[in-house]
Amino acid sequence: MPARTRYRFGSFELDPLAHELSREGERVRIQDHPLRILEALVLRPGELVTREELIAALWPPGTFVDSEHGLNTAVRKLRQTLGPAHSRPAALETVPRRGYRLTLPVETLEAHERASLAVLPLEDLSPARDQTHLCEGLAEELVRALAPVPGLRIAQRGATYRSRDEEPARAGLQLGVRHVLAGSLRSDGERLRIDCRLLESATGRELWSGRFDRRLTDLLLLEEEIAGEVVRSVLERLLSGGADVTTAGPRTASADAYDLFLRARAAWRLRGHSILRAISLLERALLRDPQYVPALQFLAACCYSAGAGGHLPASEAVLRLAGAARRAFALAPEDAASWVVEGMRREWAERRLRAAAEAYREGIARAPRETLGYGWLALLLASQGRFDDAIATARRGHAIDPGEPPTATYLGWSYFFARRFDDAFAVFEPTPEFAIAWIVRAWIHELRGRWDDALAALDEAVASNETRWARRERIRLLAAMGREAEALDAYEAIVESGALFPAFERGLLALARGDRRLALDELAIAHAERSPWMRFVRVDPRLDGLRSELTRKLSRRSSPT
Repeated sequence: MPARTRYRFGSFELDPLAHELSREGERVRIQDHPLRILEALVLRPGELVTREELIAALWPPGTFVDSEHGLNTAVRKLRQTLGPAHSRPAALETVPRRGYRLTLPVETLEAHERASLAVLPLEDLSPARDQTHLCEGLAEELVRALAPVPGLRIAQRGATYRSRDEEPARAGLQLGVRHVLAGSLRSDGERLRIDCRLLESATGRELWSGRFDRRLTDLLLLEEEIAGEVVRSVLERLLSGGADVTTAGPRTASADAYDLFLRARAAWRLRGHSILRAISLLERALLRDPQYVPALQFLAACCYSAGAGGHLPASEAVLRLAGAARRAFALAPEDAASWVVEGMRREWAERRLRAAAEAYREGIARAPRETLGYGWLALLLASQGRFDDAIATARRGHAIDPGEPPTATYLGWSYFFARRFDDAFAVFEPTPEFAIAWIVRAWIHELRGRWDDALAALDEAVASNETRWARRERIRLLAAMGREAEALDAYEAIVESGALFPAFERGLLALARGDRRLALDELAIAHAERSPWMRFVRVDPRLDGLRSELTRKLSRRSSPT
């Protein structure tokens, strides 16, 4: 069985497989970008690692971000973790305008470790380059097929997306795995050709390859065939066989429904207003196969996101979530995700909190490596003021896949509601895929009285994929800063455009303007409409100045059970 490689330098120990840094046996808290820089330096001790190499490792080509500033920030945080620059010997040396090197000697440690594998999104070689959804979707399905294989550790899905533009073997080293499954896809007319390769990360040596050439209408059978071949190759070459694993197909007989489902997942990753496109695609998939359980489960989750982000009216979003969740649970009560979306329905649509918590826990028990149940249970616990339990639960989910934005979101919200703002700020680290972080950072700046920093963060968010939400937040902040005329003009522009301005946000806007009566009325409407944010009335720091009056106003309504 493969050996697990760890690295010791000074008083630190780095475990790339676990993506963890420890010091004298104690785990060190460190953000993702500084840790990835450290991993690159540790793999080349004493060598110069250029700024260009580090930027390429942190941000894929075409990413719209100030990479120079981002790299400087990440290096500064890494220095803070490793110790002051004046310490002797300094761990990190700067070569001006060129790059950095790790000056401490590095000792390689070997320990017994199970096999490890990263499944990279397929490269789209289609003439129109229009099959990204299929490339990403097939990679995710292969991860699901390999997940039950005993003795095999699969790299986190969020991390593999960050490494998608790297050369495969190099991506494997960055991800801390010994092997990589990579490949390409070409769709040309009615034909679909997929090439897969199993590679050794350290050497790039090819251990297995397979080519699959089928009609596009045979997509479902093709996925099952590829999954079966990949599982067999992994068992034979990485684990010496001996395991009996059955691969599950996409659980629909409709190739059209499956294609629409994959397109919906690609739209969902764009976040922001693209969530409505994801919902539309899922509803079209369900017209083709009304019993397509994964599409029902995903539709329920998307409806929540649309309601929380103000892309759908809360009253509409909760009804659509409830319908999808109820159907998924009726069709597949044995499925872990069905339990999680059933918990969402109980909590959001029915306000049965104990029953919702039971459903989340059942979902976690049935699929401990899936993260959604941990996140929803954490938010429920946070809404009840059980912050230690909420944070512990969110951490369990985040540890499974730290690179996936939703897992960071659940942990960040738990910190935010617990008023652990420094921790929340660190978790909500903005990236092109995680633009909501700018909005939450703006809230934290505002709560600390840093108005200009809050406005700057919202300006960043407006330029991201959360434009509509950020514009509404910016109006509220301008009102709180006393810039009434500017806020009013922006508000009227949104109203005249016909865009949604949710009751919960209208309530916060009225509070920012000092109109407490209107704020109470709007928040009561939000409560009646089942706004997702009204779950957090007891703990949301933004409601501190109004909580007692709001609680009294809502006390005539039914209490959660």
